[in-house]
Amino acid sequence: MDADEIKIDLFLPPSHDEELNQYSFDFYEALSKLGVNCRLLKGDSHNPAVFIDDLLKNKPHYTLSFNGLLPDDQGRFLADLLNINHIAYITEFPSAFALLNQSKKTLITAPDKGSVNFLKGLGCQSVFPLKTASSPIDQHKDKTYKYVAHVSSLTLEDYLNRLAKKFPEPLIDILLDAAELTLKNEALYFYEALVQSFRPDKLTIPPQNIDFSLLLEELENLTKIISWERLLESFPHSIDIFSEFDKEDSLKKKFHSKHRFHRQVSYNEWRKILMTSEYNLLSSPILKNGVEASFYLTIASSSMPIINENAFTKEWDVIRYHADNPSFGAITRENVDKNLARFKEKDTWTERAKELISIL
Repeated sequence: MDADEIKIDLFLPPSHDEELNQYSFDFYEALSKLGVNCRLLKGDSHNPAVFIDDLLKNKPHYTLSFNGLLPDDQGRFLADLLNINHIAYITEFPSAFALLNQSKKTLITAPDKGSVNFLKGLGCQSVFPLKTASSPIDQHKDKTYKYVAHVSSLTLEDYLNRLAKKFPEPLIDILLDAAELTLKNEALYFYEALVQSFRPDKLTIPPQNIDFSLLLEELENLTKIISWERLLESFPHSIDIFSEFDKEDSLKKKFHSKHRFHRQVSYNEWRKILMTSEYNLLSSPILKNGVEASFYLTIASSSMPIINENAFTKEWDVIRYHADNPSFGAITRENVDKNLARFKEKDTWTERAKELISIL
């Protein structure tokens, strides 16, 4: 179908998620710009009948939501109940969205090839690669910050202590081995690394008693934490770090002599900080052929990403490091304008809307 023949209703996230709200508004504008008949809808959990009645009376060809929709507590999907195709636009690695394989009316987009292969391996039939994006941003010539980062507050020690309460030591060793494999090999996905590292003969519990979905979730988190900690340890300059600290402030205690720590900021506040920052440090060890949306937001803000090397980041003139052992040569903003020009041509929400229309 041509764009002006398609009707899509976009669902705003049920919680007050500033980031997903922003994506929804931006994508709504992009689709509308191309002539797609769109509405932005917000469900009412207290009165869902009105919301559903409106959908059925003004039935679209598709509904769409970012990182949704998962089934209700009875395992039912709204798309299947209403017989309306739903587009689940996934912006991160989709390990948390495995249940989408049970919906017959859900079309899934995933941020890179490995994400697509993961979902297909779970039995998802309609899965397509579609990266995230950003909208163009007003440029700020005055830069308040040199180096910034938006980081989880947990240290590796914190996380290992948490894991020790959930898993026996041999299973934690498997997770650590898989995390190391993921960081060392820029083409190996963490779920593939888990398969390579898994040693049933070393376990103290039967493999059939292991919740592998939980294991994948913990491995994803563990890999991210190790990557961030190594980056903060090795980076040669002081970073302005924005994070939500735990009661012990363990990350702050570990790095307080090297980096400056600030309170946690909202997504909208973080966007403003990026506009006035020269460099943004990023850690994206989970996606091997893509990046998270924060990469595009950094480029759009005329800030230079400092990010781990993979097949995708090699295509950009950004500062790259090896995730398992970060080291840095010359740090320069020389190619900021070049990156910005490429972004405006290929990686705005308007371009993603064109890609989605071609899929439909």
